Amino acid sequence: MKIKEISELFSLPSPTLRYYEQIGLIEPVPKINNRRDYNENHVDQIQFVLCMKQTGLSLEEIQAYTHLYLAGPETKDQRLTILKQQKAATLKKIQDLQDIITYIDQKIEFVEEE
Repeated sequence: MKIKEISELFSLPSPTLRYYEQIGLIEPVPKINNRRDYNENHVDQIQFVLCMKQTGLSLEEIQAYTHLYLAGPETKDQRLTILKQQKAATLKKIQDLQDIITYIDQKIEFVEEE
């Protein structure tokens, strides 16, 4: 896939994709006729980066995770710890949002009964 296709697929500007490659968040993208040619592995890596960003990890933290991954299986426990912490943080956010919805529902009910 060309950079324009990837850009459209993820709604990311091309410079962002090049930056992710530059800082090692995704593996180097081979070039054909001086144009980047992304493969499914790149798509998976970009999905991972975007998912981890949504959980609250910074690019630096994602970069550190990526370095652990590239270091091999001996970093499995460290990576699992990071993923489990992000899962817990995300579940907390979900609970916080559910609490907000409950509060808003109470306010709606109150206003409707005025």
